[in-house]
Amino acid sequence: MENSQAAFERGVQDSRYEKADFGAEKERIIAFLDSLEALPTEEILKLNIPFWMQALQRDPKVVLHLDTREDALHPSRSEEDRTVEGWKNSAGLVALGLRDNIESPDMWLQIFPSLVKGYLSAKNVLGLLLKNYQSVQREFEASREAIREVLKGGNLVIVTNHSSWANFPLILHMLSQVFEGDLSPADIYTLVGPAITTRSDTFHSMTGLSNVIRTVPDTPNGNIIDPSIADKIRRKALMKCMRVVGQGTGKILFLNPSGTTDIEDNGTIQMQPPSSGTWDFLDALSKRGKPKFLSIGTNTSAIFPRNQHPMPGEGIVCISEFWDGEGSASEWIRATLPQQIQDSRGEMIGEWGSS
Repeated sequence: MENSQAAFERGVQDSRYEKADFGAEKERIIAFLDSLEALPTEEILKLNIPFWMQALQRDPKVVLHLDTREDALHPSRSEEDRTVEGWKNSAGLVALGLRDNIESPDMWLQIFPSLVKGYLSAKNVLGLLLKNYQSVQREFEASREAIREVLKGGNLVIVTNHSSWANFPLILHMLSQVFEGDLSPADIYTLVGPAITTRSDTFHSMTGLSNVIRTVPDTPNGNIIDPSIADKIRRKALMKCMRVVGQGTGKILFLNPSGTTDIEDNGTIQMQPPSSGTWDFLDALSKRGKPKFLSIGTNTSAIFPRNQHPMPGEGIVCISEFWDGEGSASEWIRATLPQQIQDSRGEMIGEWGSS
């Protein structure tokens, strides 16, 4: 039987890490593989291990998660999982404890025992982190009726930037609150990369608030695995997305075209331009079942600075009008998504970075 050491070597084969110098990250991964009841297949090893290496190099305290599913990962039907466990893991609060950068240690001492016992809802947790919770919720409420009308007769594609690790769960949580009773997590499909699905602290919140469709972003940080594995996963994701928007009504497909976190530079939020293949994918989506498109710009780094650990702060979310169908979907996204990324004064600070 193959041991964990050999499994690790197979996992990094044909990846960016094949010839790298391994340190403590390798030991952590081998220990994690040892903890599993059985070693994964070669394909799963080649998908997960490079992203575990990437995650551990950024933060040695990351909790690893084994991503084994080949199709959409479906949301929990448990209200408790969706409102408590998801946000507990998403915000990293259990691992967080009382770090030096927390604004009010007394507050965290007060809420931490209740959070661990599962007494706080996602709204309570997010309310403690997001100082302007109500104003963000009002932004979604202003678009509620228009979105409801769209979903009655068709499907919706929501595109967003990635200002921090907080923006995906924040938007998904707001959708669950504002459309409570009208929209189930089972009706929402979020397209994400292995950076999320191979980390427990981000993975659980996503599966609690929506279906998760796994892909491998065509970005420098995404293209670290065996290319044949990446291409296979991308094709499966494309077909799944096409089915979501092309069949029936009442579904939301939620994605970040850049496929990676934005960069803050001199007061601007710069998004990495999507690859030509991603733009083609968005245009193909627009022709499959004629879904509506909506841009949601986020500025959430204040509550998740440098994607390290959460802290109380304000988040800014702006929602566009629907695409009118003129021109192409990709042209519309190029123009409208940066406009929705604003600062506290309501001034546009979003832009596409250099390729």
